Amino acid sequence: MPFTIAQDTPFEYEVGDMVFIPGIRQAVLDGKEEIDAKVISKAGVKDIHLFFQNLTKDEREILTDGCLMNYYANQNK
Repeated sequence: MPFTIAQDTPFEYEVGDMVFIPGIRQAVLDGKEEIDAKVISKAGVKDIHLFFQNLTKDEREILTDGCLMNYYANQNK
């Protein structure tokens, strides 16, 4: 996902940290542009607010299909 965070949000994460985003697929399909998530790291779990703005309808479908190849395959069904 092409996420961004607010400019004033500290970025204190390391390789291996994971982002858990409940309901992301439905949020993308519903046209939302912001979502709350959790960063899971060795230090624990922290809340983070993510933005995924200015996506076209096609870009949203590509993301929810999993990749561009799946998107094209679904267009031919």
